[in-house]
Amino acid sequence: MLPKVLKNFNLFVDGRGYAGRVQEVTLPKLALKTEEFQMGGLDTPVQIDVGMEKLESEFTLSEYDPFVIKMFGIADNSFLPIPFRGVAEPIVDKLDEVLDRVGLRDAISNGQIAFTLRGGLGDEIENKTIPVVVHYEGSVIELDFGQWKAGENAPLRIRLALRYYRLTMNGEELVEIDVDNRVRKFNGDDQIGIGRLF
Repeated sequence: MLPKVLKNFNLFVDGRGYAGRVQEVTLPKLALKTEEFQMGGLDTPVQIDVGMEKLESEFTLSEYDPFVIKMFGIADNSFLPIPFRGVAEPIVDKLDEVLDRVGLRDAISNGQIAFTLRGGLGDEIENKTIPVVVHYEGSVIELDFGQWKAGENAPLRIRLALRYYRLTMNGEELVEIDVDNRVRKFNGDDQIGIGRLF
């Protein structure tokens, strides 16, 4: 059986499409944090799940995009951090004024920026395309403007710190990780479950 090949994809940043401008995307690596544990009666140590490693992602655009550049650090609380923590009304009014001025009011959703990838895996045997959707929310934590050379492209590489991640294939939700709400679901099974009660 032949492997399924990524036929195409597109990136959406807060609803704005980047078809023809997104070069590549590095999806978050999912890795557990573990600690070694060995008590009496165990022949070897075992690894105990103590959470997950941080979620990060990168993507590269073929141009310097002002919309994305303006997002740097804002959702990561480096610009007017108070409003993302629940604030007094006068400060919220001031934030709205600033966001309107820099054109970012719609780019902020609970302190995080929404990113969506849509692609299709080609199944050559069944002659069909399987839709793949990746949705995550996070903060722009690094802008790499690269090198300039006359007559060449000047790509922009963006690194993100994520707080939410969801992977859906063919309409089936395979992974959902919601850091703030302590959700870690794989195939619908919440691996944290009762841990949220503490």
